[in-house]
Amino acid sequence: MFGKMKKEMGRMPKMGKQVTQKNVLIGVILALFIATALFGYHKYAKPLLNRQKTANMEHNTNNDGPDGNIRTAEVLFFYADWCPHCKKVKEPVGDSMWDKLKRSEKVKEGTIINGYVIKYVPKDCTNNKDAATQETLDKYKVEGFPTFKIARGNEIIEYDAKPEIESLERFILATLSK
Repeated sequence: MFGKMKKEMGRMPKMGKQVTQKNVLIGVILALFIATALFGYHKYAKPLLNRQKTANMEHNTNNDGPDGNIRTAEVLFFYADWCPHCKKVKEPVGDSMWDKLKRSEKVKEGTIINGYVIKYVPKDCTNNKDAATQETLDKYKVEGFPTFKIARGNEIIEYDAKPEIESLERFILATLSK
């Protein structure tokens, strides 16, 4: 019986080269996959993750002179009248989310947080065919409505969450506390 097994084993092809070639092929495919993933991350994901703070030298609300004056932080609200989500933020007039935010105890207009006085600035972008409106949209890199941003010093910080009073308050407090 053992003699028969020896004869059969002698007939089996050698697997050493095939296994080595297979391992090399798997290694090459794995290396290509990792290289593609790293390229995709650096090309597409990383810029999106870092876009929250962008320098904007044209919009400088920094009033801090050598004498230590208080600086202004503008809470910018970009909206269009035709946008149903914008209507939820700004209607009914006097009792809208935007009005409540401006009167909020934590972040009401005129409040000073970490040397920044809060100022609320609505930007009507309804007529986006208008050259001035288009210039504003390009300047602040507005891609949709409603959009909230804070202009602090030379930076524009984008709010990237659902527009609710509590989350906007936290965003304003966190941004100005840095």
